Amino acid sequence: MSGQLKNKVKVPIVATVTSMSLVIVALVGVIVVLLNKKDPNSTGISDVQKLEMQDNELINRGFVDHENTDNVVNDMEEKVAKGMFECVMTTEWTFQNGAAASRDAYVANSDHNSSTICFDVYRRDNDELLYSSPLIPVGDELGGLKLDKELPAGE
Repeated sequence: MSGQLKNKVKVPIVATVTSMSLVIVALVGVIVVLLNKKDPNSTGISDVQKLEMQDNELINRGFVDHENTDNVVNDMEEKVAKGMFECVMTTEWTFQNGAAASRDAYVANSDHNSSTICFDVYRRDNDELLYSSPLIPVGDELGGLKLDKELPAGE
């Protein structure tokens, strides 16, 4: 009778050990899969390359600030060499209110250029288009610009 009892005890222990082994193997498998899974947001591009791409995007969009001025100037020198043009403009525009024309906004297409130019103005915080200029022929200028989008009062 003691032999039958030992066999009955061994069966549950073997079943429990086997079950626990399967659970451990399954957990190890899940961990390996998760560790090898690629981040869906990852592009495989280094942080340095991302910063360079952001600077190029800012150049293409026309955003220049104190942090990226050197990069913008260097990139502009490379890009402008292919098709140079001169644009004369004021860099700070103020508006009496959100619907008024600016007293100091001025953009000119120099007589030295060979092409008509145009430009867009976007909000930096949300990329909303605020103004699209008409075509500016060589030698012409725009002044007293009024935004296409009325803005609340700012600083």
